Amino acid sequence: MAIPVTSVKGNSGKAARDTFLKKLVVLLIISLCCAAVPYFFGEKKKSGTLEEYAIEKEYANAMSRGSKQKEAPLSDVAQIKKEGKDGDSKNEEGTKETLIEFEVGNLSGIEGKTGKFVIKMQPTWSPLGVERFEELTKASFWDECRAFRVLPKFVIQLGINGDPDVQKKWRGNAIKDDPVVHSNERGTVTFATSGHNTRTTQIFINVGKKNAFLDKEGFSPVGEVISGMDVVDEFYSEYREQPSQGKIQQQGNVYLKEHFPELTYIKKTRFL
Repeated sequence: MAIPVTSVKGNSGKAARDTFLKKLVVLLIISLCCAAVPYFFGEKKKSGTLEEYAIEKEYANAMSRGSKQKEAPLSDVAQIKKEGKDGDSKNEEGTKETLIEFEVGNLSGIEGKTGKFVIKMQPTWSPLGVERFEELTKASFWDECRAFRVLPKFVIQLGINGDPDVQKKWRGNAIKDDPVVHSNERGTVTFATSGHNTRTTQIFINVGKKNAFLDKEGFSPVGEVISGMDVVDEFYSEYREQPSQGKIQQQGNVYLKEHFPELTYIKKTRFL
């Protein structure tokens, strides 16, 4: 039986449409897969509040540049101070530097276990950051601050005051960025930031040896731990980053003491 010409044309058009639709579906699947790759495998950023530290990458592949961090024993701190003039030590350029002692409690999450470490300010690295750090120290801001984010081999973060009213006074008073002139080596202390010119009170201590990738993110160290790094390594880390920064801002230490009682905290600070 002969097939009408119209039927032949109709079947041919249907086949062409089916082929086109199949190709379109394949292209859509490929496009969706390509779009999903950065989401699942790319570096993610936190949108969060002004004070949320935007780096989640705990173990960077980049190698830290610069010389290896040297740590002075606590018994040598007095001698370092003695060699300076006008109560301050000086670096190679002759710029005055400041030593600040931190006494901490709840080391390793154990009540009553305390220790001390000393931070040496480096104004040639980050003059605006150092000025803010010393201003906060003079105001006893660090006292009773909990280390709410502790990621082994990466960073220890603190700097939200336990009193919400005190925190409010500083939170809206951000300082401008300093150029990054020194790498985020192990033992360096750096202000956390959520973008350009947003440094206020939160800081982190680099405990990892491969944190140099933070340099490109604009994190400029303000100082370095010159003694007591072994104490820093004992900060309680089991909570990692469970504490909510928003709730700390709103409720302060009331929230942290109730839900995260083992957090290591700063008992007091003083200029040496």
